[in-house]
Amino acid sequence: MKNIQKQNKGFTLIELLVVVLIIGILAAIALPQYKKVMRKAIITEAITQIRAIATAEQDYYLVHGQWTSELDKLNIERSQPKHFYLALPTSEQHIYAGFNRAEVGKGKFYIAYDLEKLILYCTAYKSDEEGNKVCQEYGTTPINCRWNPPENCYPIK
Repeated sequence: MKNIQKQNKGFTLIELLVVVLIIGILAAIALPQYKKVMRKAIITEAITQIRAIATAEQDYYLVHGQWTSELDKLNIERSQPKHFYLALPTSEQHIYAGFNRAEVGKGKFYIAYDLEKLILYCTAYKSDEEGNKVCQEYGTTPINCRWNPPENCYPIK
């Protein structure tokens, strides 16, 4: 008679724990990098849209002698942003892109385009370390903004 041995085809508890531990470590490493890449993509999209809107605003100003606060009046095609909101100029002649804290990070910062000086800024409150850190990644040496409350403005190249 043949000797029949019982074969175990499953995993031991230790093997499963090791696999779960490895997956946890990889996730802990990958998640912060994913958030950073997503934040960079959102900011790049905001910068691109603001520059396009600024060009359309300047064209509108040349024709009508005033700025508009309505996107429909501008000759521009753009998609509706999902991760930030846009504000067109009022009396300050700035175009703003603000960000949702949950999407971009803990700090409150925004991108602004000064239509008079033709300069694109990343702006953060001076007390906001996270926002200033993000703006430093995109801009040059900070300057004081001309609006209140005092904020840091990082001109974007």
